[in-house]
Amino acid sequence: MFEQVAKIFNSCIQSNKSVIFLTGAGISKSAGIPTFRDADDGVWSIGTENYRPEETGTLKYFLGNPVEVWNWTLKLKRLCTSTNPTISHNKLKDIEDLFPKNVNIVTQNVDGLDLRSGIKNLFEIHGNLKECRCINECTKERFDYPIPTSNSNNYTLNDLLCPKCKLALLRPHTMYFDEKYNEKYYFKDTLLKLSKKTGLVITIGTTGLTNLPLWIVENSLQKGGWLVNVDLKENEFSRRAERIAKGSFFKISSDEFLLSLITALKGY
Repeated sequence: MFEQVAKIFNSCIQSNKSVIFLTGAGISKSAGIPTFRDADDGVWSIGTENYRPEETGTLKYFLGNPVEVWNWTLKLKRLCTSTNPTISHNKLKDIEDLFPKNVNIVTQNVDGLDLRSGIKNLFEIHGNLKECRCINECTKERFDYPIPTSNSNNYTLNDLLCPKCKLALLRPHTMYFDEKYNEKYYFKDTLLKLSKKTGLVITIGTTGLTNLPLWIVENSLQKGGWLVNVDLKENEFSRRAERIAKGSFFKISSDEFLLSLITALKGY
């Protein structure tokens, strides 16, 4: 079955079409980073008391409670920076090295493990936990996270002022639930255009519940592309893949899939 995916993959390379790996939180779980939505250990179940993403994971909530949200985000950042890229991240890097002109990695993750693995053709469509920006956009410049000055090693309001204008607050460069995808920060137009030239989308560790990933998949399918979904659980993408002729669902771990795929690819 991996040979069939490798055959489709190779066909895309031969016809100079793009191959997109669309990744979600499941690809980082083996690094010790919990997914967002799992009931047992999802990120939304830790952090601030009674944290509900649809209410508190919003720009509106941030504006009313910036220090609380910043300290929750800092806790998540510390967790992510204490981990290392997984086998899956490293195998994606290896596949990119084999086909640097055709392979693109589109990640919904903000943990930074893709970049730390050395992946270059990367689109972080939900931002990242490394950068922040002025909430009033006084500059296009992005800044590293500020360093807490309090003895508790958490932020105070003064820590969070934009270093450029020194008037507005900094905000994490991550996308909130009440924000929309755009080209400026989240590569919307670029990816919608690229997806129309994509012969194969491989979705890994993502449930398919956000708009831009769904649009990417649908654009590719409308142009005759293939959809391969890899996940330990059924999801929107797996159901989509099983309903179409040019679709497959691999109910296995991302590590197992990518290790087997790169072996098959090297056989061509």
